[in-house]
Amino acid sequence: MTRIYSERDFRIIFASSEVIVTMESDSRVIQVTNIAPQATKDQMVTLFSFLGKIEDLRLYPTMRDASINIQSRVCFIKFQVKL
Repeated sequence: MTRIYSERDFRIIFASSEVIVTMESDSRVIQVTNIAPQATKDQMVTLFSFLGKIEDLRLYPTMRDASINIQSRVCFIKFQVKL
């Protein structure tokens, strides 16, 4: 279920959590916040590839940072053409 809160934000229910997607106008990058710690890059690609061809995807904190207690993650997704 997608609910639009403003022209540049929308929310998606994913893995029992509500993730927040922020998109600046005239941009090829979206920011996704409040992602469950166990989410993977492959899941993010599957979830957002319907918007367009993904050029780059970064998910933070990385699994290398697993020694710290992670409450949620953030993802930046860059598309080949602007949305």
